[in-house]
Amino acid sequence: SSDVCSSDLINIITKKASETLDNFVAITAGNEEKFIGTVRSGSQIDKNKYMRIYAKHSEHDESEGSINDGWNMTRGGFKFEWLKSRKDTVNIQGDVYHSNQDRDNKLPNSTTPYTTNEFHKDKMRGGNIMLNWHKEINENNKTKLQFYYDNVNRDIRILSQKRHTYDVDFQQNITTKRNSFIWGGGYRLIRDNLGATEFITFGDLTKTDFIYNIFFQDEYFLIEDKLRLTVGSKLEYHSVTSEEIQPNIRVSWYPTKNQTVWSAVSYAKRVPSRAERDINLTVQYDPNVSNFVTRNGNNNLKSEEAISYEIGYRYAFIPKMSFDITGFYDEYDKLINDSFATYPALKFANDGEAYTYGGETSIKAYITNFWETDLSYSFVDSNFEVINDSNSQNSLKKAYEDTSPKHQVRFNNYFNLPKDFELDTYLFFWTQIDKASDSIDEYTRFDMRLGYSPSYKYTFSLVGKDLFDKQHQEFFTPLLSPQTEIGRSIYANIQVRF
Repeated sequence: SSDVCSSDLINIITKKASETLDNFVAITAGNEEKFIGTVRSGSQIDKNKYMRIYAKHSEHDESEGSINDGWNMTRGGFKFEWLKSRKDTVNIQGDVYHSNQDRDNKLPNSTTPYTTNEFHKDKMRGGNIMLNWHKEINENNKTKLQFYYDNVNRDIRILSQKRHTYDVDFQQNITTKRNSFIWGGGYRLIRDNLGATEFITFGDLTKTDFIYNIFFQDEYFLIEDKLRLTVGSKLEYHSVTSEEIQPNIRVSWYPTKNQTVWSAVSYAKRVPSRAERDINLTVQYDPNVSNFVTRNGNNNLKSEEAISYEIGYRYAFIPKMSFDITGFYDEYDKLINDSFATYPALKFANDGEAYTYGGETSIKAYITNFWETDLSYSFVDSNFEVINDSNSQNSLKKAYEDTSPKHQVRFNNYFNLPKDFELDTYLFFWTQIDKASDSIDEYTRFDMRLGYSPSYKYTFSLVGKDLFDKQHQEFFTPLLSPQTEIGRSIYANIQVRF
């Protein structure tokens, strides 16, 4: 059993059209999820062609407190599947959507109290279409060609945006008894048009970026069924930073049939974003005084770099019980940070560095034929610093260090009860988060789902989230917006198939 809303969405998007030939209706209603309605219909057009269409509308309540942030979304789409032959499959799918979101903006003001609260109804609409062609040359040689287009239009108080993305991707997978080799390449073009406001503008309101890439991954058993080596790399040419090489290597050792020991080293880069290169943003440096600065983009920024070291161990005690433990250490260089160019102007610069480390352990087990349990614990810590720059404000430390709880515990249980009932419980615990300027208290969240499925055609569910607490804070205050809190949520869901 699972969260009903999540599983509905996964089925609509990912399942083959030939696997969803029935009709489906789902309705959710509650205090936070005010209404979610989904309809889906699948059909077989002829011997080897299938079609699925769907529509979904959702209405969501405001967060706790005197905050206007309720939102709604309407979306619809289709998926067409053509089984040309046993070795050729063509899929075409697309979606369109429209969303409205209430937003309270906390905008800078030159007079006391130096901020102005302004309500705006943000709007977003867009659509996408994707074509996939899977061809099997033989059972050991398979190819995939994909074309994708996406269009986004955002109308929000501080910035409007129109963006078009075009993408083409090809990959080939060649396998032998001890080897699996994948290679491919792609091209992506992004064209956007931004609308400036008195708070945010860009040096170039219209811009086009592109990325070429080629990649490979070779997975090879050095010792059959005992030692596997995986080596890969991606080479990108970006219109912003030119060439970027990102290699990785992984080793997996199988000392016994039910044990795996693995380790990996990866090198990755992040290209500076459109905003980091070109933005001009007015913000309030101190909320208690009329002290405004501008954050300016920098077209000379380099890509951020990261090296990740990972190690893990998995042991399957019995077919229905497993134990996992993993650890990681990541190093970051050339991180993008605020630096005073000429007061009161801040300019982005590659003068940050950081490291993070942590680990996770989990155990999953089927206690009985009707009880499944999943217990996990994770730890993460980080440190962000600036490299020899007396003008730096170390906004990295303020923005990213200690923004996640160091300790998290999750304990889930799934029960298949008599008379076609299901009971799922989810327990989460997060420790307190302390930043230099703010903090979030530790909290415990308990969710529960009671389900009833008298047949394949009907499913009824009652879900409660955050049952231990009426409301709590989970996130720090977003830019130019007031703080929000997550409230207790209770909703019912009905699913009908026919």
